[in-house]
Amino acid sequence: GFSAWVDYRQASFAYQVELGETWTHAFEEFMRNLIAQTEKGETVQGLKQLLFQWIDIIDQVFAKAFRSDDYIRLQGHLLNTAMTYRLRERDIVEAFLKTSHVPYRSEMDEAHRRIYQLRKEVKELKKALYAIKAELSTQAKSQPVQG
Repeated sequence: GFSAWVDYRQASFAYQVELGETWTHAFEEFMRNLIAQTEKGETVQGLKQLLFQWIDIIDQVFAKAFRSDDYIRLQGHLLNTAMTYRLRERDIVEAFLKTSHVPYRSEMDEAHRRIYQLRKEVKELKKALYAIKAELSTQAKSQPVQG
């Protein structure tokens, strides 16, 4: 349990560091773009143009980062450690709830699964019952009335 949490926190930290570096790279690229624009004698015509330049650079930098093998590997590791942690956490919570006489997740999941199966069985039985009633009704109508 605890080691899974530590692994997850470390993976989360590494992921956050990578995102921070990507934001830093985007800001540096934005500043280089503004400096180059200034050196050419161009000016920003307004806040809207500045915002669009910022958004374009962010899109480019993050798209490149998100497509990199390192990022994909880092994100995969984060997701794997998060799922491992969640499973260990669930085991710990269930162990605690068992001692507290409180229904726990796997018991509730099994109850829901069983209720679903029973509903399906009842539906099938109703269908069969209606078919039998219809058949009996057809047979009763086809037999002559004796009297």
